[in-house]
Parts: sequence; structure tokens; C-alpha cells
Amino acid sequence: MADFKTHLSGGIVTGLGIATISFFTKELNITQVFSLFIMGTVGGILPDIDSDSGKPLSFLFGILSVLLPALLLTKINRHGGLSPEFLVSYFVIAYFIINRVICEIIKKLTVHRGIMHSIPFAVLSSEISYLLFISSGRTMSKAGRSLIIQLT
Repeated sequence: MADFKTHLSGGIVTGLGIATISFFTKELNITQVFSLFIMGTVGGILPDIDSDSGKPLSFLFGILSVLLPALLLTKINRHGGLSPEFLVSYFVIAYFIINRVICEIIKKLTVHRGIMHSIPFAVLSSEISYLLFISSGRTMSKAGRSLIIQLT
């Protein structure tokens, strides 16, 4: 069975490979390529999200508590201005909700080597990444979705 280092290494190698191919085929710009690499790295450790202790869960939720609010910021920006007070409140509240509340729910609901190591979870994760990146264009969303499904 793969451990954290194996999952992380696999995510890095796969993310780097798909990002490099996407860059040289001129499908994505450099910012999208770097984002694809990050998605690959995070996607590589997604199967270990059901481990209640250790590096995978803390690493993953540490990253998700920063990335998810940043990804959703453009959707929130449509509903009003982004004052400094709002941004500080938004990111701090989002960090605590994701890192403390959602992480604890995941710990309670999951069993190690359970649903997180399955095809339905891979499909769910890939569709979430597709929806998060659809505003960047279908090419980026499809690349992210295929990367996540390969890794989980």
C-alpha cells in the first residue's frame, strides 16, 4: 500500500508531466500550467484524506484552507466589493471553517482505506475541480479533471 511520500511523489510527477505537456502543446499559459501542477500535487494526496492523523490530513487541509477561499473569491466578488476588512474576515473565517469544522467532519465520517480510495471519489473530486476551474476555460477545466481522476 502506498504511503504519504508515495502519494505525494506520484502527484508531483503526474502533475509536472501533464503541466509540461500542456505547456508545450500551447494549450495553457504559464499560470495555468503552474496551477495544474499544484492540482496534481494536491490530487496525489487526496486518497489519504481519510487518514485521521499524520501528515496527509494536516497537509491537505492546510492547502485547501488557503486554495478554496482563493478560488471562490471571484464568485464572491460578483456580489459586492472586496474591502480589506472583508478580505481579512473572509479568509480567516474560511480558514477556520475548512481547517477545523470540515476537517473534523471528515475525520468522523471516513474510515481509513474506505471511500476515499474508490472510483466514485475520484469522479467526485475531478468534477469539483472541473467546476472550480470552468471560468478559466474548458481546456483548463478538462486538464484539471483528467489529472485529478488519474491521481485518485
